[in-house]
Amino acid sequence: MFTNILTANQVKLLPLVKEFSRDYYLVGGTAIALYLGHRRSIDFDLFTSGRIKKQSIKRLIDRHKCQVSDILFEDSEQIHLVIHDVKLTFFSYPYRIDAPIDFDQIIHMPDLLTLAAMKAYALGGRAKWKDYVDLYILLRDHFSLAQISEKSKDIFSAYYNEKLFREQLCYFQDVDYSEKVDFVVQPVSDEEIKQFLTDVATTPFSF
Repeated sequence: MFTNILTANQVKLLPLVKEFSRDYYLVGGTAIALYLGHRRSIDFDLFTSGRIKKQSIKRLIDRHKCQVSDILFEDSEQIHLVIHDVKLTFFSYPYRIDAPIDFDQIIHMPDLLTLAAMKAYALGGRAKWKDYVDLYILLRDHFSLAQISEKSKDIFSAYYNEKLFREQLCYFQDVDYSEKVDFVVQPVSDEEIKQFLTDVATTPFSF
């Protein structure tokens, strides 16, 4: 795993993250970056198949003497906190996800193809440039669009729409660039990423 993608504050929070390993698994851009080492991370996304137990979360945070500087959002299914300039998300995920990969005996993660499928499925609900960067690296170096789509269908069934994913993959008008992408590898220009994703999205499947 490419642990160099973590900030110093994230490393300090790893003992706290480990406390949630029984009920939660690590997903999102941070999990993908730990596999690929392509960009620095800024957060921890912790998902569970069960209910969010807010009192338990707050109790464990207090036990580690961590100071919550902000609560960005919370409802019955999720809570988004900021601790030491690191955003932690706790989310009750409605789909079955296997997380067999052990990250340094801290917390488990799904395999990379599952993370790619989750990223593809989530693209319709947001438009952050870092998500397009992640998908660019995944599609350039690791998986075909067909492989990601097949995995997405396995996980999300009829809730995944391949046509919509292709459209989203090459639609950039509403993209949020507010979170700067800090490349660890050789930086890639926005235009190169856009052109590659457009080519992939408009090309027939090839396994």
